[in-house]
Amino acid sequence: MNDTMNDTMNDTMNDTMNGIDDPCGSEEHVQFLINYKDMLETNISTMENKIETYTHKLVEIKQYLVENCEHDVETDFIYSMRNGDTISTMIKYCTKCNLTFR
Repeated sequence: MNDTMNDTMNDTMNDTMNGIDDPCGSEEHVQFLINYKDMLETNISTMENKIETYTHKLVEIKQYLVENCEHDVETDFIYSMRNGDTISTMIKYCTKCNLTFR
């Protein structure tokens, strides 16, 4: 389902859930909600699969960079406030691939 169709269904769903165009439990209304539920479940499943795939690819790329980048490691500090106190945290990162190191 494309984004335009999703947006249209979302707008229609918002109107329906807000009482606009609510045919008081008619068969069409119930069927619409069933279809909308199915669409949401499908979209969530698709997004979860994409996130899993992208996460796996990212792990592989980071591992490749760890092993193959000629790292230029910089040391820097990040300053933050906690309970009114300034806290500095040292970070190390590669200026080429932007990986961080401990």
